[in-house]
Amino acid sequence: PRLDSLQLDANAFKDRVPSRWRRLNKLTTLDLSWNELTGSILPAVFTGWTSMQSLRLNDNDLTGPLPTSIQNMQNLRVLNLSENEFAGTLPLSLYFLGKLELLDLSKNAFEGSIPTSLFRSNFPALGEVRLDDNDLTGVINFCNLEQIIEFQEEVAGSARGVFTSDCLAPGDGTAAAAEITQCLCCTQCCRQDSATGESTCGVNPNADG
Repeated sequence: PRLDSLQLDANAFKDRVPSRWRRLNKLTTLDLSWNELTGSILPAVFTGWTSMQSLRLNDNDLTGPLPTSIQNMQNLRVLNLSENEFAGTLPLSLYFLGKLELLDLSKNAFEGSIPTSLFRSNFPALGEVRLDDNDLTGVINFCNLEQIIEFQEEVAGSARGVFTSDCLAPGDGTAAAAEITQCLCCTQCCRQDSATGESTCGVNPNADG
């Protein structure tokens, strides 16, 4: 029998995700969250997981950039990489994951501006995006996703989307700007306290803008 689901969350697995795991090319669900995995993900791993629909690697110590080979995982519906130490810019290869329903990249070290074309029209089912607690900068536009969600509400009564980023200005009394200077159609804006490392999130003050 083929192995199509593997749930190994909340154990004490260490080291990196083995490159030989790319041979598990029939997997549709993999949960390795809440472990002690470290190191970067080798591009070959994502290349082999073409059947994957749900991938949860959150709450580990994974590092390095997100491999562009993630574009091979075009059946993904859930991608949760939150609470790791991933860095670098968000790859445009995310654009090819058109079946995504949830994308959580929060609490990492992603940096730079968000590609303007990333959230335009290729995600008809994407209702939750969490990008807060990173070092992303500039402008982000979730409005197309919000319009899709509103249409779904009218047709099927589905829940409103959740779109978060670091668009809340520091609360230390300074005139410093938020990391994301403008977040169009964000539902929540967040900021991280530099002293405690704790996050504060609230309703986007410019939600209607």
